[in-house]
Amino acid sequence: MDGTWHLDDICSDDSAGQWIIDNIRNFDGTVGSLLPLVFPVYSRILHPAARIGQTGAPAVRTPVTWQEVADVSNAVIHQTVEWGSILEAGATTPASDTRDQLWDEEPSTGELPLPQRSALAAVLERFTRTPDDCWFGVWEGNSYLGVDPHGPRLHLPQRSMLLFRGPVGAAVNTFQGHGPNVWWPADQAWCVATDIDLMSTYIGASTEASRAVAAEATLEVVGASKDQRVTWDSDGINPLPDRPYGR
Repeated sequence: MDGTWHLDDICSDDSAGQWIIDNIRNFDGTVGSLLPLVFPVYSRILHPAARIGQTGAPAVRTPVTWQEVADVSNAVIHQTVEWGSILEAGATTPASDTRDQLWDEEPSTGELPLPQRSALAAVLERFTRTPDDCWFGVWEGNSYLGVDPHGPRLHLPQRSMLLFRGPVGAAVNTFQGHGPNVWWPADQAWCVATDIDLMSTYIGASTEASRAVAAEATLEVVGASKDQRVTWDSDGINPLPDRPYGR
């Protein structure tokens, strides 16, 4: 496996994802419309911002947690924290320009960065009976070259996915430059969702698996619930920006 999915890797059978369709809400802006409503625990990974080193080639990208930015902007990290609200909190403090101080790139939207995706896969691999048989959905809407427009898709609410299959470790793969937006093992022990419009990844899993994810040092994890909202204006503690992701 070279870390890349190809056209002939697209699965012709989308039935493996039917359990998600059967247990997910129509899209209503909540966790329960991203993940099946069958898990005892839901968690949220905050995608890191990045500081870019100015020397050397390629440039060194250092992850910056939301907590680091919140500490400067006087924002609060909590279950429904949003990046734009962290920046908005900083707009009224003396240390408002966290971008110059701490970060150069905002958190990635629609994709969990590769180092964090690899770390998450390594944790979740321990909590499935089928680590060698997992499914990965990549959103169809990225104008992929050569994809049959009438081919099989996993039709999730407002998001149709091309399906691929492989071991848990294939979560680090990409298809024409894009990583998976939803992935799960054949035994349905957990499910991971990274919506195309969000700076966070959501996970449904057992209590034990969720604790292990939260304990992984390379991941910034907060709790979640199936009913909590996931949209940019969901932060009920920090100030809301005028538009998604602040200034």
